Amino acid sequence: MSDLLGIFQQYCALSSKPEVGMDSMRFYKFCKEYNLIDGNLLTKSDVDIIYLTHTKNKHAKYLSYTGFNLGLTDIAEKKITDYNNLCEYIVGIGHGPNISGTIAEHNRFFDDKSTYTGVYTKGGPTIIDRNASASFWSSQGFAYVYLFLFIYYFRIYLLTYLFIY
Repeated sequence: MSDLLGIFQQYCALSSKPEVGMDSMRFYKFCKEYNLIDGNLLTKSDVDIIYLTHTKNKHAKYLSYTGFNLGLTDIAEKKITDYNNLCEYIVGIGHGPNISGTIAEHNRFFDDKSTYTGVYTKGGPTIIDRNASASFWSSQGFAYVYLFLFIYYFRIYLLTYLFIY
C-alpha cells in the first residue's frame, strides 16, 4: 500500500496545493491514465460523483489519501471487482502521471529573419530613433519649433485683435 501512497503523492504534486491533497482534475487524470474509465461501468460523471462523495465536506476542493482509498473502493464496486485486486492492478502498472507538452515546429516566417518585412527587417519598432541626428534641436527641428510657435502666437494675436476691435 505504500506504493499506492507514492502514486497518490505523485498525482498530488501536479495540483496547485500538493500538500493538501488531490484535486478533481488530477483524480480524473488518474482514473483515465490507469484505464479505469471505460464508458460503460465507470464514466467521467461517476468519477466526479465519487470524488465529491469522498471530499471532507461539500465545499472542499481536495481529496485526502483516506478519501482516495474510499474512492478506489467505490470504483472497485462499479467495476465489479475487489478493492485489493484494483490496488494490485494500479500498483502493477506503477507509473506516475504522464506529463506531456508540445514542441514547437519550425516556422520560416518566425524563425528565419531573412523573411522579415517592413520595420522588422531593422529589428522591430522602437521608441528610440537610433539613426537620428545629434539631437532634435538640429537646424531642421529647431525651424519647425519656431514655425509652430509663430503660428500659435499669431493665431492668438488675431483672435484678440478681432474681439477687441
